[in-house]
Amino acid sequence: MLKNILLYFLKFDIGIYCCMIKKNIIFIILLSLPLVASAQTVLEKNVLDILQNTEKGEAYLNGYLQPMVTAFGTVLGGGLYHRADTKTFPHFDIAVNAVNVIIPDKAKSFNTSGHNVPTVFGSKETNLLATPGIDLTRLDIPFIQLNLGLSGEFEMMFRGWPKFYLADIGQARYYGVGVKYGLSDLVDSPTFPLNMSVQGAYHLMRIDGWLTIGTFGMNILWSRKLDILPLGIYGGVGYDVTSTNVYTDKVTGNAENSSRELKLKGLNGIRANLGLSFTISIFTINADYNFSYYHSIAAGFIIGL
Repeated sequence: MLKNILLYFLKFDIGIYCCMIKKNIIFIILLSLPLVASAQTVLEKNVLDILQNTEKGEAYLNGYLQPMVTAFGTVLGGGLYHRADTKTFPHFDIAVNAVNVIIPDKAKSFNTSGHNVPTVFGSKETNLLATPGIDLTRLDIPFIQLNLGLSGEFEMMFRGWPKFYLADIGQARYYGVGVKYGLSDLVDSPTFPLNMSVQGAYHLMRIDGWLTIGTFGMNILWSRKLDILPLGIYGGVGYDVTSTNVYTDKVTGNAENSSRELKLKGLNGIRANLGLSFTISIFTINADYNFSYYHSIAAGFIIGL
């Protein structure tokens, strides 16, 4: 019975990974092609409409962009780990990962002056008084990650993507850095071996020079290798804080004398992850599900040395 359950989850894990990595490969190929970006993206045009409409103001812009802040915070804080143990120097692993966020219906509209109007993820079809959305149902972001073992139970993490284009949103780039500290010696049990660690990470994304999104997260991790099959199970609980700066003077078409720096907050907060890893020799594939304000799925392919 237990073997059948594990086999089921193994098929589920590999199925998720294969599906996501296939889409991600296509995405990476598209990102590698020469890009001819317009002078103003759909998102930038919509933000300009809000900035230049005196009846809408900052409260409208906050309600319009806030779901995007939360969604990108979910992406940047996702797929951070596939194990709780730490490597020793000079051992490392390098991964190609992807995080997928499904945009829920609650993120597609907000209430202003007693009316429901589209957010940035909402419908492109709207009345003349409301700013339309970009009609987005999911957000997929790939990244490359390096985990480098240090001394004293410490491990450093570096990850990001140099430049890519998100349709209707704009040209983006981001990076992240983090540190993990092993706690396995504190919870060492011969009857139930379990690895534990704590982790902190910061990420920064820039979109077209006028928008920055920063996320800081703290996590408590655990993992265990199963006795049968080359499987591991891992999970964690954490807390994310996400904020965004909108530089209004850098929005294409906006008047220079309207220069402001608007700050928006995400609704990320507490998150919990549960995942499976499958390892053969130096190769590992993993997939996990993230429970937070917006749910997400992460998957990756790792080479460890």
